Amino acid sequence: MTEGKTINDLPSKKYKNELEIGINYQDIEENIESNKLATDSFYWSTTVRNYLEKYIYGNIDKWSDSNYEKRCRDFNYILDIILKKIKKKKETNSDVPYSLIYEYIENAAKAHLQTWGAECERKSKLPHDSDDIENMKNLDDLCEDIVYINKKISEINKNHCNKIDSYINQQIFDLNNIYKMSETKYSDILGYYNFTSLYDFNVTTTNLKSKCQEYIDGLPLAADQIGKKIKFGNNLSDEPYLETLEDISESSYDGGYNILYNSFADS
Repeated sequence: MTEGKTINDLPSKKYKNELEIGINYQDIEENIESNKLATDSFYWSTTVRNYLEKYIYGNIDKWSDSNYEKRCRDFNYILDIILKKIKKKKETNSDVPYSLIYEYIENAAKAHLQTWGAECERKSKLPHDSDDIENMKNLDDLCEDIVYINKKISEINKNHCNKIDSYINQQIFDLNNIYKMSETKYSDILGYYNFTSLYDFNVTTTNLKSKCQEYIDGLPLAADQIGKKIKFGNNLSDEPYLETLEDISESSYDGGYNILYNSFADS
């Protein structure tokens, strides 16, 4: 069993997977892409309604353990993304009853969320922010990941550290230019996490790189210690062994941190 936090523990991975499975997103996507979209109104009036009901009643009580407000926004994002895809289909097939499907989804979501009152409401960003739904969600996901990494950095699995580092850097790279084009549009999302700009991520990303470097620097030291142990024997009372281990500990501490400091200076 893998110990420590892996890339799949990042909120953007973990909760996306839970949400998509919970609402049968793959089945919904397949229906959108099928030839039945224009004719199978029962699917949208009843089947999808049941999917949403099952997800809401089976998951909302758990949201308090995992950023309640963000889980609610995720639910709204994915409904908007579904509706956006359906509207795109209508552009090439006028028989697609977008307005009717829109009503089915909106009414189902509002009806099932009503039990929770103002704790989570159906708030669509369509059509005003139609072009930015995915970017808003991705930035929201990135912010949540940054907060998570900052809290859990000491628990990151060494074999996943570089994967997490690469993934986060790619997300920042992808969103950076989009954010610069309209900073005010995304300021509310940053504000959910008390960030003011993408530059606020720098401390966490630098600490993450440092953590990954610690794992890299530690590998040859561990091998060196094993080699010395074989040479001097396994008896912990053996004086040469104790002296050598002490020497290794002192020299490796200084050298390891010098490497880290140099790497930051060079960057």
